[in-house]
Amino acid sequence: KLASREGSGLTIVRCGTLKGGGPASPDDPIPDDVPTLSEKLYDDLAKDIVNWQLLFDCDTRGVALTPGDSAEGPGLRAVFTACASDASPGDSGRVQVCQALVRS
Repeated sequence: KLASREGSGLTIVRCGTLKGGGPASPDDPIPDDVPTLSEKLYDDLAKDIVNWQLLFDCDTRGVALTPGDSAEGPGLRAVFTACASDASPGDSGRVQVCQALVRS
């Protein structure tokens, strides 16, 4: 009510389990063709041959919007999907959440 009274818009972005990454600073080298992927971040996070954060970001380039508070959450599966490279119910990509906040 306050936002409308003041003539402002209001956007609420409710995210689930934050996964993936994104550029952290202006001097972070990023590929020209995919400016949301961060070479430095993935190098810093790499603990194995396969980097699940990079795979998650490459696999989840879009968004699914749901009205109100009706999106399915991870439930008891959260402990098994928190570090999975594929998107699961309740997952939110950091890049997409940031874009929703900035572009709203």
